Amino acid sequence: MTTALSNLAGWFLGCLGLVTGHVALAVWVLNVCYGLPWPKPRLRRLRKLHLAWVLIGTPLLVVWFTLSWFGHDVPPGVGRALWLYTIGCWAVALVGFLPAQTARLLRRRPEWQRSNHTRVVDLERKLGVRPVARGPKWWFALLKGNQQFQVEFVQKEFALPALPAELDGVTILHVTDLHFSGVLTPRFYEAIFAELSHWPEPDIVALTGDYIDNEACYDWIPELLGQLRGRFAQFAVVGNHDNWFDVAGIKRRLQAAGFELARPEGRILELHGRRLLVAGTEWPWIGSLPAPVDAHRADFALLLSHGPDVAYEAARRGYHLTLCGHNHGGQVRLPVLGPVYMPSRYGRRFDMGLFRVGDMALFVNKGLGGEHPLRIGARPEVALITLRAASLECQPRQGVPRRWRQQHETTSLPQRKAKTCQASACRA
Repeated sequence: MTTALSNLAGWFLGCLGLVTGHVALAVWVLNVCYGLPWPKPRLRRLRKLHLAWVLIGTPLLVVWFTLSWFGHDVPPGVGRALWLYTIGCWAVALVGFLPAQTARLLRRRPEWQRSNHTRVVDLERKLGVRPVARGPKWWFALLKGNQQFQVEFVQKEFALPALPAELDGVTILHVTDLHFSGVLTPRFYEAIFAELSHWPEPDIVALTGDYIDNEACYDWIPELLGQLRGRFAQFAVVGNHDNWFDVAGIKRRLQAAGFELARPEGRILELHGRRLLVAGTEWPWIGSLPAPVDAHRADFALLLSHGPDVAYEAARRGYHLTLCGHNHGGQVRLPVLGPVYMPSRYGRRFDMGLFRVGDMALFVNKGLGGEHPLRIGARPEVALITLRAASLECQPRQGVPRRWRQQHETTSLPQRKAKTCQASACRA
């Protein structure tokens, strides 16, 4: 009896490791390939192969493993190959998936994020109708439990060590991954942009790509995005989905909407006597990596990128803050497990939110849309980011002190600069 139970337990653990490693390997390969600059037809073929690998390959592997475990005959050549693959899957499960999942569950928010205030607006309830039209994959928007219309309006404060005191309080409106396809109607986006009127006017507007999923929606770019304005500038980069369409036409329409195309060499903005470098990259799909930051040219360097895969290279090149999208937070996040599919060569590492990469802050916005209008556990997001100079804080590791905060909440940006000496007095 004990031997039989041990044998059954061994079979169960072996099957569990085999299935976990098999599926994790299949998902990892798909995620990495979707982070490469491959054409859309090739990626579609890969997705079909992936589905066959998971949906057909998994039960076949379980059947083979069960037969082998309980002593049934299997062709010798096939058996050896499958045992080698099984050992590889066990290694993936034990050495790859389990440590990565544990690290994800234990991951803490970087200390640079000082505040995070989120307001969720249910646009379906607000408009009295679900703003959906028939089109590609439109039925996803009708699924029960879909959070596509529950939009998060997020206000964050990042206290960055590299930010000069003169730039303390600069605000950036970050919008990404709109995916105009006609399925989410213009009313969806108009309602979102109308809600932005509740926020103060941002200093800079940053768009980070993926505007088009249907060539019939080209004119939505100037009509909708032309509503977004910053006090000093509006910048934009394009994304991988835009590269599948008329990317030159998309860029022209962005410029017609009042946006400057952020380039790898960057442009200097003179703000409050300091030089803010704003650069952009559409790598790896279009163009090149961002140029290295010249510390003599810029006091602070901001990079706009469609995806987060540029993070390590951007940090090495001297950027202080990178804003991006692309990953959508996974779109569907499972309890405990989190996101499954993430189109990045780093897999699920940079799913959403703030990350620290060396001396650089990386913010990954969940975006507003998607090729599939489906969100579960990863609501659409618009972010208003306020930059804070960590040098002005009395206790960097314990948040903003009450005394300092009270002095600054009721004063303008120039007045805050004049009171820097008062804020520093509490360090003594």
